Amino acid sequence: MYFVKYNTLKRRFFLKNNVSLINILIVILFLIIGNQSFSQTNAEEEKIDINRLQGKDYPTLEKAFWQLQSQKNLESAKEYASAYLHKAKSEKDIEEIANAYYMLIYSSHWDVSKVYVDSIIAVTKDNINYNQPAKAYILKANDYGANGQYKEAFIALDKAYFCAKTSGNIEQLYGIKYFITRLKTDVGDYQSNLSTLKDIISYHKEKGNTRQYIITSWAYANNFNLLKEPDSALVINKEIIPLSLKTRDSVIYNKLLLSTAISYYEKENFKPSLDSILKLRELNKKKDFGSSINVLMNLYQGKIYLKQHEDELAIKNFKKVDSISTIKNYFHSLIRENYTLMYNYYKEKKDIKNQLKYINKLLVTDSILDSDYAYLAKNINSKYTTPNLVLEKQNIIKSLKKTGNTRKIVISVLGLICVLLVIALFRNNRKKKYYKKFSKELGVRKKGNNHTINNETTKKILTSLANLEHSKAFLNKDFSLPVLAKLLNTNTSYLSRIINDHKNQTFKQYLIDLRINELIKNLDENPVMRKYSIEALADSIGYKNPSSFTRIFKNYTGVSPSEYLKKNYSE
Repeated sequence: MYFVKYNTLKRRFFLKNNVSLINILIVILFLIIGNQSFSQTNAEEEKIDINRLQGKDYPTLEKAFWQLQSQKNLESAKEYASAYLHKAKSEKDIEEIANAYYMLIYSSHWDVSKVYVDSIIAVTKDNINYNQPAKAYILKANDYGANGQYKEAFIALDKAYFCAKTSGNIEQLYGIKYFITRLKTDVGDYQSNLSTLKDIISYHKEKGNTRQYIITSWAYANNFNLLKEPDSALVINKEIIPLSLKTRDSVIYNKLLLSTAISYYEKENFKPSLDSILKLRELNKKKDFGSSINVLMNLYQGKIYLKQHEDELAIKNFKKVDSISTIKNYFHSLIRENYTLMYNYYKEKKDIKNQLKYINKLLVTDSILDSDYAYLAKNINSKYTTPNLVLEKQNIIKSLKKTGNTRKIVISVLGLICVLLVIALFRNNRKKKYYKKFSKELGVRKKGNNHTINNETTKKILTSLANLEHSKAFLNKDFSLPVLAKLLNTNTSYLSRIINDHKNQTFKQYLIDLRINELIKNLDENPVMRKYSIEALADSIGYKNPSSFTRIFKNYTGVSPSEYLKKNYSE
């Protein structure tokens, strides 16, 4: 799956030794190349490609590229990818241009690769093919997710899902579904993941996709751990650990080792749990595993020490979690548990200063997670919900007054509460304003219905609509005005007005027109469809409800679907 490949790349390039001056210059050169989509590439590089590699066909260049890339001969691999790109641009073959950029991604540092990802989207968003731009959107989502930008990740995945569904790429659809479960796990929604992961596991098992089967099984076990069902997690891990050892993939093994440690912790079998974490720490010294594993490793080691009444060691680990979260701007749902444990520790110690510090961190964590998703309320004890934290904070402030603290301190803290409450209200309203904000980020200025849409924008949207009609994307069951607006990188107001002005229809009428005409055309050309049930006919053009389809069809043609079939196809 594509996000797994990207994580491999991240480990390969970001964990290397310091980059030399020559490598920096190479990165800058390829940044310039990648940022020019359809413009000519650097003249000197093109000259090399033309002299050495011109005349070679796509399969030859691609085979040589992947062979060199597997040997980690990245400079030579880039040369073949650049030659591939030059050939594709000269032939104006959009699908091959996208493939060339994809190869350049795999032979470049991620900072440069981001430019190639955007280039793929730019050349394929109006020309969806079997692989692109869904692959590119998946890579963007992976980057957003790794940096804790969950809302942006979900938006990218939504676009990827639409493209994959339009092209019929089943493998991509399952990859996207898996990625969504990982993001939902990060924000604390565990229960709803189980049925989805089970379905993905069955798919990969049937297809013989061993690596994807192992990874998805690990995620399945991980969710059982988070739901406090360690026995179920251990059964899964014991089955897939031998398979993971056969793949010789250390990253998968490390995830399974951590998952097993968490299972033993939940069963209150602390010794094997701590042994597994300490073993993982030794492996981590050789190669850093990243924020997610480091957070969980330190959190559970601290929780074990807390159970063993080693409070100072526990707090030392919890502070490491806090440090990772602060430095990396990483807000996993379990970060909240970490701050709750620290708050309880300092409450027992009657350390008011640190109580306030970690209540503030709890409030900030809540606001960040809750601004993107409504999942935070799940799996959290009501004792530590945000309103009760604010009340607890007020009680602490009262105790400060009783103990003779100065009025200045009290006023400062109360002022801080007001600021936090304003921030909380702002965060809650952000979601309501999301689409408006998203449009602004795209540079679309909305000044009311009387604002004139420029000719260039109108032409671009009409061209995109023509491509949409040709691709039959309107047959998708999830097709709607907001979905289409996101796909075309515009807003619903502009799109609706252009359809009204140039199609002389509302969007709803326009969609019905496309779907019913497509059905009538298919009935004329395909006698087999005339034997379909009403439910099957509705499904074939994107309607989920047969009753709604029948009503819409009758309003459009004047007769019901069954009457239409009898009238026009007497056989």
